[in-house]
Amino acid sequence: MVLLDVGDDTVQALAWSVETARDDSQFEALGAAALAVVLGQEREDTALVGPAFEEMDVDFIKRTYSALVCLFLEAAKNDLSQSEVGLFLRSECGFGEGQGDLVARLFVDKKDELRALLSQTANHSCVPQLEGVEWRLEYCVPAPDNPSVRELLYKVCLKTINREEGKEEKMEFIASVEELQDLVSRLKDACKSVERAVQSPVPRSQKQSSVKKALTLAV
Repeated sequence: MVLLDVGDDTVQALAWSVETARDDSQFEALGAAALAVVLGQEREDTALVGPAFEEMDVDFIKRTYSALVCLFLEAAKNDLSQSEVGLFLRSECGFGEGQGDLVARLFVDKKDELRALLSQTANHSCVPQLEGVEWRLEYCVPAPDNPSVRELLYKVCLKTINREEGKEEKMEFIASVEELQDLVSRLKDACKSVERAVQSPVPRSQKQSSVKKALTLAV
């Protein structure tokens, strides 16, 4: 049996996706999109657009895409083989043999690139340090499904320090209430993963490695 610390939410999302998917091509499209975004080859707003996604339910896209991102990153960190990823998907997530092999092939084709990316992430000197957060109401726009209802949008500014150059930097983005709630939920999941890693009865060196994995997975 192959065990991956992807979290119960990811396992449940993948199992739900198997039951919900119309055909295997949906996993192929979402898996390719997830890898392209993680590797910085495309942005989400372009990677998840196209004929392959037109007939997919929005909730199916969000849950399956997020779960595949977690799966690919954790499998890359553990240097799993194609057969090991396929076995995990079949035994833990209820994938059929063809479905599991398809996702596993997508992963192994990009495994070296994923591991190179993770090795860069592990170098904390190149990761900006968060110094503060500011936000304000940006504007209201009509909800697409009901023009009479106004949707609140917020502008969030993350203030960071570039550790290598010692410079102050800012990262700004616009988000809806739902998107901010999703962000907060993901950060809480990351905190729980770190707490579990810290409290687990393992040697200090292994514990530090687990904490780094949890934080990297959250990003």
